[in-house]
Amino acid sequence: MSALFSEWISDSDRTAAKRAFSARVRIGFIEMLEQRWRRIMAESGLLFSPYVPFSDVEREGHKRISLNGYTEAPITVGRYAALLASGAFDGYVNIGAFNCAPASTASAVIHALSLQTDTPYAVIESDGDCITAGQLRQLEIVAVQSRRRRDRPPG
Repeated sequence: MSALFSEWISDSDRTAAKRAFSARVRIGFIEMLEQRWRRIMAESGLLFSPYVPFSDVEREGHKRISLNGYTEAPITVGRYAALLASGAFDGYVNIGAFNCAPASTASAVIHALSLQTDTPYAVIESDGDCITAGQLRQLEIVAVQSRRRRDRPPG
């Protein structure tokens, strides 16, 4: 560690600072991989979501759910909030595992966020590859609402 760096951080915080720096480097690597995969996927014409840096996803999620729980809930919420703010989609469907605590937590927070906007939103809890008739109706309703939202004149 350089002399300048050691002056900024006390001995007791040095280990935590090294861990934080190491984590940031790893996240940077993951973001680089994501951008590479997005370039590859874009060639298919099936990539619709805009790139959102992980730091934005993490920040938006942590505003609403602590990252200290070490679950996927803050990241799920953060991605929804970041994409909602970008206006990227006409509607959202949150698919989670049935009876999964982090998925249920994320769904509850996202539901509260969805009430603050006119963007259609549905939650589907499922285990396996089948959906119920009620879930199919939910998806159809979100699709119709999303189409209407897209087709209405701006303003």
